[in-house]
Amino acid sequence: MRKSIFVVALVIIPISFAHAQIPTVERDALIALYNSTDGANWSNNANWLGGEGTECTWYGVTCDGGHVQQLFLHLNQLSGVIPAELGNLSNLQGLGLPNNQLIGSIPPELGNLSTLWELGLNFNQLSGSIPPELGDLSSLEWLYLYSNQLSGVIPAELGNLSSLQGLLLHSNQLSGSIPPELGNLYLYKLNLHSNQLSGSIPAELENLSTLPDGNGLDLRWNALHSDNATLIAFLDGKQDGGDWQSTQTIAPENLTVDWLGDHTVWLSWDAVSYQSDGGGYSVFSAPTGSGVWTSGGWTEEKTDTTYPVTGLDPATSYDFSVVSYTDPHLYNLNLVNSDFSPEVMATTASLGCAKPIIEIAWGDPITLSVPGSYDSYQWITGETTSTIDIVPLFDQWYWATVTSAGPCQETGAVWVDPTIPVFLDAFESGDCTAWSTTVGKVP
Repeated sequence: MRKSIFVVALVIIPISFAHAQIPTVERDALIALYNSTDGANWSNNANWLGGEGTECTWYGVTCDGGHVQQLFLHLNQLSGVIPAELGNLSNLQGLGLPNNQLIGSIPPELGNLSTLWELGLNFNQLSGSIPPELGDLSSLEWLYLYSNQLSGVIPAELGNLSSLQGLLLHSNQLSGSIPPELGNLYLYKLNLHSNQLSGSIPAELENLSTLPDGNGLDLRWNALHSDNATLIAFLDGKQDGGDWQSTQTIAPENLTVDWLGDHTVWLSWDAVSYQSDGGGYSVFSAPTGSGVWTSGGWTEEKTDTTYPVTGLDPATSYDFSVVSYTDPHLYNLNLVNSDFSPEVMATTASLGCAKPIIEIAWGDPITLSVPGSYDSYQWITGETTSTIDIVPLFDQWYWATVTSAGPCQETGAVWVDPTIPVFLDAFESGDCTAWSTTVGKVP
């Protein structure tokens, strides 16, 4: 009898151990993930929602010591939001949910996972900002957040991740500058390319000596710059392909006032060297010292080097600045704007000249005309008549320079969007409220 009982015990013990029950809070966290990501339609949901004690047999779940240790459900048709309850998996070492259809924000509660080594949320549709609470993941070695729709700044708190070896944030919509705190990390991979990052690169990044030469870093397709020769050389040595500068959308140099009228100021600048992807320049003005920038339009090519700021007040001092922009393209799906160029100041004339207004008549073709009597007309399209017909293929600015008796030479401008038949002359009407502080191509 004793022998048979012993044999039965030997059989029962392994089975009982294999189905050890995890804490209820961890089971609830797994169920919350299933419910919030349409678990019924996952590619593989084997054993999920089985009875208590079966959690460690659920597909993608690995346990150790009676706790969930790994949760990997990559390429598994998860659709929905990441539940905050995952922050209750206190013994989790690996969380991987890449290549799914996750939406919404990253829960800040994930910052509670103090034992986490790896966090992979890449190739989803996550939006919102990166929670600064992720900087509390002291054991984290790899952070994969790339190929989402994350926006906002890179949290300085990520510089607290003392165990981090790889930080991959590329192909998002992150903006602002690179936090100098990233220079505190011990990294082997830093990918920040294809975002909307701008500003001067902090010198602290030169501390990242553990990045492998030639492929440890990728900063391409942003709006970053540096005038630190030592830092530039260091970053080039680590950069994938060896050249991080040639794809940066930087502000144009040598902004100059070429001509002044009562209502018009013509600006010129040097074209930027990065011209391989489409884009142009947006021009801005502000009453001197106000700091309130008003968009005055944009060019359609990076080769353009002149533009008239129109509709200004006579005998008034203005500051002017120009921003470069790069259109979305194969390697970066974002519209990228540079920093503002160094400002120039000018005071408009006071000769009593009239302010020209361009009127638009919608039709096929669209008719633009300058009412009033002037001695001469010169349109951007080359015509020298008071009225022209256009068939625009995309939205763009048109302007006409007119002369009249005496020294009066002024320019009027109009924005034409062939898909939206609405007249918007902005500066000429003085109604800039809808887009007065917009930076970039789109008003």
